[in-house]
Amino acid sequence: MTKTVLQAKEESTKHLKRVGDYVPKSRWPDRQKLAMEDALGIELTIEGIETRAGEQGSYLVIGVHTDDTLYVVVTGSAAVCQILKEIEQKRGFPVLGTFSQQLSKSGRSYYTLS
Repeated sequence: MTKTVLQAKEESTKHLKRVGDYVPKSRWPDRQKLAMEDALGIELTIEGIETRAGEQGSYLVIGVHTDDTLYVVVTGSAAVCQILKEIEQKRGFPVLGTFSQQLSKSGRSYYTLS
């Protein structure tokens, strides 16, 4: 029996892993995304973080919730990333926190967390 090109290709690649085997899967795939601007000033329970590689450096996917709604917030803010990575290293999650926007001494705005 003669193999088709597709069958031959499938047999030759059976031993290879899929890209999905290496890409981390989110712990929160079904949650609604909450824009950082919409999260400002709201006290949230921060459950944990996932670090991802982006085109301009790493960023965080942050699992959060209010009293009744589950969300993810995505940010590359250096201040927020540093704070949450320190909490993760100390195994401090879950924590309560409020995102805010601040002005630096040079007049540039940035997001932070308190």
